[in-house]
Amino acid sequence: MLGFGLSKTKMLVLTGEIRSVKVGRNRRILPAWVDECVQRVTADAEGQAP
Repeated sequence: MLGFGLSKTKMLVLTGEIRSVKVGRNRRILPAWVDECVQRVTADAEGQAP
């Protein structure tokens, strides 16, 4: 959904920038959590604009 590769997605999960849940051996990221991450990044970018 984000268009990121596996390593970038793993980094976002490890740093806590995007939420995930572990199901068995796999990690799952809900679409709502992707939307939250995008909104947060967008708000940060708008706040930093001159």
